Amino acid sequence: MKAGVTAKPKKAAAIRFGWFVSNLVVRRPRLLGALLALLVVCCAVVSVWRLRLDSEVLNLLPDRFSSVNGLIAYNKTFAQARELTFVLWREDGDADLLETHQQEFADALAAQDWVTRIFYRSPLETQSGLETFDRVLGPLLYQLESAEFSEALESLKPEPLAARLENLKEGIAGGSPKAEVQAAFDPFGLAARALAPMQGGVPIERGQPLASADGKTRLVLAVTTNKDLDALTCKRIMEQVNAFITAQRDGWGDSASEVGVTGRTPFVAEISESMRSDVQITLASSAILVAILFFVAFGRLSPLAGIGSVLLIACAVALAFGGLLFGALNILTVGFCAILIGLGVDFGVLLYARYQQCLEEGDDRANAIANCIQELSPSILYGALTTGLAFLTLILSESPGFTQLGVLIAVGVVVCAFLMLVVMFLFVRKPSTPRWGDPLYRASLALLNRWQMGPRLPAIVGLLVFGAFLALAISPVPKLPFDADPRSLEPTVSNAGAALRQIEKGMGRVGEPFIVMMHSDNASDFRADWVQMHTHLTRLKDEGRILNFYSPAPMVIDPAQFAKNSTIARAFFEANPDFTNQLESIVRDAGFDAEALAGGFAQVSRVAELAKDGTLPDWHATLPGESPWLFLVERYFALEPNLAVGFVTPKDKVDSPQEAAAVRAMIEEAGVPVVLTGWTFTLMDLIPWTQRELVLLTSLVLGCIALLLAISYREWKCWAIHLTALIFAFSGMVASLKLLNQPVTLLNVLAFPLVLGVGVDYGLHTLLSIRGAGGDMRHVAVVLKSVLLGSLTTVAGFGSLAWSNNPSLTSLGIVCAVGVLWCIAVTACFVLPMYLWTHPASRETPSDEEPVVLPRHS
Repeated sequence: MKAGVTAKPKKAAAIRFGWFVSNLVVRRPRLLGALLALLVVCCAVVSVWRLRLDSEVLNLLPDRFSSVNGLIAYNKTFAQARELTFVLWREDGDADLLETHQQEFADALAAQDWVTRIFYRSPLETQSGLETFDRVLGPLLYQLESAEFSEALESLKPEPLAARLENLKEGIAGGSPKAEVQAAFDPFGLAARALAPMQGGVPIERGQPLASADGKTRLVLAVTTNKDLDALTCKRIMEQVNAFITAQRDGWGDSASEVGVTGRTPFVAEISESMRSDVQITLASSAILVAILFFVAFGRLSPLAGIGSVLLIACAVALAFGGLLFGALNILTVGFCAILIGLGVDFGVLLYARYQQCLEEGDDRANAIANCIQELSPSILYGALTTGLAFLTLILSESPGFTQLGVLIAVGVVVCAFLMLVVMFLFVRKPSTPRWGDPLYRASLALLNRWQMGPRLPAIVGLLVFGAFLALAISPVPKLPFDADPRSLEPTVSNAGAALRQIEKGMGRVGEPFIVMMHSDNASDFRADWVQMHTHLTRLKDEGRILNFYSPAPMVIDPAQFAKNSTIARAFFEANPDFTNQLESIVRDAGFDAEALAGGFAQVSRVAELAKDGTLPDWHATLPGESPWLFLVERYFALEPNLAVGFVTPKDKVDSPQEAAAVRAMIEEAGVPVVLTGWTFTLMDLIPWTQRELVLLTSLVLGCIALLLAISYREWKCWAIHLTALIFAFSGMVASLKLLNQPVTLLNVLAFPLVLGVGVDYGLHTLLSIRGAGGDMRHVAVVLKSVLLGSLTTVAGFGSLAWSNNPSLTSLGIVCAVGVLWCIAVTACFVLPMYLWTHPASRETPSDEEPVVLPRHS
């Protein structure tokens, strides 16, 4: 600033801080650079040592909800998470050719080294399923009532068994297909007895059909070899999967059937790839837009590079701190740290604009640095603290992801403000003025002059206009829409999502079944709870209150019944010590080859082994890894004991939290401890929480901001104007979302407290500058220009999310951009005229006060 330009005296602390930084930058730049390098190295070491990235979207959700914890447990403890579902269909509807292609596809898929096992038809129709059926039959047979179990054993005695074999022989001789199947699959009658309880509850097809009723849609299931479900592993698996699908379709030539794949693995791979692409596109488009705006305002780009360097260091510090505090950071939370860039650019632009003005008014570099820091450090530091504390209120959100975000941005914005004040001038040298005469500064000065000449009318107009939007925001009509569609979490272009919807369309499914999860402390309670639930679900289906259900109850082993039947079986085999030879003799006498009835002998052998062992069998340990029966087991049973799920399809599609609560109440009528979950149910369950969080977090942030603004201003009129402006800006954003029919989602609910935390700085910088300007609007115009430019760059950053491939990120960007626009509009069209109207002395240099010349640094 030129000698003779007046202002109110600066506090001694600000003066000393400005001189200290100027000395450090101008006289000891190497020391400052070394300290900065040391900070970067420390951040890198901490990040490598502690920081891990978590790609689980569920970890962003509040963990006090049983539906959220249930969904997390389902993804972690059930092997089905590693399962791929391939869907094959034909547009021409040729069901016979599709069946041929399904067989060829399954055979080729089974030969892949990244596949553990496949499933595309009933296990009883596959060689592997028949060979391992005895391992299923044994435990099931031991679940029969003791009388039925005794009858099953008695049927193995010579007379009844000989009669059965004679009937089978006559049937086969008469050409009966049923007799041939029974001879191969159930020669001794044990299988029919064991499978009888499963009818209607656990279909042999795995609990869901593998082909549509018309045969025009078919499924092939596969379990992959990968043990982890991190983004990198899923991406590698999907590269092999996609290559395999392409090769198969090429082999079919012109008659190729359509093939899609869905499941957790393809969704994780697509979302991670989409996020990477979104980040690249967003950063590139945002950087281009910011560079254009900066060049228009200042005529050069090199200072922006310096500001960007400081921003990157601030982000590194925030991430290192997050690594130390949390260890693992959600990748979406890290992505949101781009907010720091928008906030930090504001600080950098503000400092650079004032630095440029000081140089143009005759200061040398040392004095320009000292003076702009003296003038702007209070508003920058107050703004950083206000924004940081506002974001810290996210700790109360009950969401681990929101907590991480709040802490990271709070730390990052304070560090960013400090580094901008201390380090930025290492990277920024002498600037130049644009040849076109700085249009943003001219527009800012013209606006200020207009408001200064007659602030009353624009203040009243602004009060009325923004008040009208406030009325619309709080009005119950129209309502602010809430969106809980799981598709909002998918990429816009999602092959996995398209395959899932093709399955729903081809198989005639309506929506996603709800998951009923139950866990017990011991096997006895586990059995009793599931039997009670199975009975209840059967009654609900019979009454027409649910459409369908699948339950693992028939496969949940009852320890007491197993012990009883083990005693009966041991007594039977001890009474017949040479039972195997007797059985072979009966078979020979009936005219059968023992090898032809090998399946029956294996079944009897398994029954005898279980009786001898006496240990309660575990399904995962009982079945070999390649057995297709494991698909049936893994659909219902977790890898940990006494944890299983069933599936309930509601009568009607659930579209609201009230309908979801009604389904929960209906299931809980069973009177057993249960967790109801599933993506659709969980998102519906969280809508009330989202609405509460919107109100709670916004209120907390606004309250925190109100307190800090009171400390910053220490003057009630200024405080009231700024707080009213924030309410107007928030109301304008809500009203705009209503008019645009832009829904609130679990992700963009963050935008509401976020916009308040970001937008408070605009009014703070403007009011603190005008209070200290002494009637000279040139300094205020520089600050207003910087605020306008900062807001435009922030809007550009958020607006670039419109090109995102993720609907939730797109929605978040739109909401944030709209909110920031309202913040700057309220600052320019309400805060300024209202302050000038209520503070007449600010429109001219006070005559009763001796002009003070800002001290020069030497």
